[in-house]
Amino acid sequence: MKKILIDAYLAKNLGDDLFLKIVFDRYPDIEWHIITTDKTYNDTFSSYSNVVVHHDSLFHKIINRTDSLYKQRTQIFGRKYDALLKIGGSIFIQSTHWKKQVSLNRTLIQSFKNNNRPVFILGSNFGPFTDQEYLKVHKEMFRLCDDICFREQYSYNLFQELPNVRVAPDIVFSLKYRKKNKKKNTLGISVIDLSEREDLVAYEKSYLKKHAELIKKFVTNGHEVTLFSFCELQKDTIAIEKILDLLDKDVLNRVKVAKYTGKIEEFLNEFASMESIIGCRFHSIILAMVFNQNFYPVIYSNKTYNVLKDLNLDKELTFIKHIDELNVEKVFEVIKDNKFRDHTIFNEAEKQFAKLDKYIGK
Repeated sequence: MKKILIDAYLAKNLGDDLFLKIVFDRYPDIEWHIITTDKTYNDTFSSYSNVVVHHDSLFHKIINRTDSLYKQRTQIFGRKYDALLKIGGSIFIQSTHWKKQVSLNRTLIQSFKNNNRPVFILGSNFGPFTDQEYLKVHKEMFRLCDDICFREQYSYNLFQELPNVRVAPDIVFSLKYRKKNKKKNTLGISVIDLSEREDLVAYEKSYLKKHAELIKKFVTNGHEVTLFSFCELQKDTIAIEKILDLLDKDVLNRVKVAKYTGKIEEFLNEFASMESIIGCRFHSIILAMVFNQNFYPVIYSNKTYNVLKDLNLDKELTFIKHIDELNVEKVFEVIKDNKFRDHTIFNEAEKQFAKLDKYIGK
């Protein structure tokens, strides 16, 4: 049985955990290894006999110390595991300390290549970035990899001259699920916290107010509303609390809260039962398409817009930077029939795994 190390964002973020669930379900004959300081991931993936969760606080401490110690540690991985799968959505955002992050990524990738072990990068988008050097060093690093599959055309276009770079729809489009009946007159709302997002914090007050107005409109018209937190660490729940504080008691009686805490199936079942979705989180919109729900996007990042543009679904949406222009009455009418109807994308998303399938022999 092959042993493959997964490098992923392990912070109880629904989107990233869904990537892992899809991989584990797709390849039951592979022994998958993840490294995390969060011991509760044992519970999250307890139903998978092919998943090994390592609680390695030393490894994560080394990351924050010296490159030489990290290099020594990762050299073991290149010998111990048969391949490396780096999987995630926004894993190539230019930050203040991006040179350090690139160095860590390159070291990990190189440790596998030094031992002639393949490296796969799946499911991501590239950016946002502001520095051409950031783009240049990633082109050099990507040349070391065996396969890179982006999830939207914009990112692919940046690297299309590299023969090992491909594009396919987001991995979550390939999610297998049992159809669940929708609860009539229900609305799910996925929110994010803006208080620590430098580019969006100026719109926080308007963002919260508009969501309170949306909830009031739908409740007044006979709907039950559920506010969904996709990632507690990134303070989705704090944003929810701020919105609840703006609601009157008669409205609050028709509002529930659903928090993702690692119980993937339970959370998905609740989300899938909604008739309509107003989504800010990237994967709230993807899931609305997968679950055949009416939806309206509230966009905080171009990654969402780029995917919607690829699908010709970029007409009915609102950017958070234009949140003051959001017309509550219009959203109430538009969402009634705003669905994704081209289901061929579900099969297209399987292509994310084309090269990994070949390597594994699936």
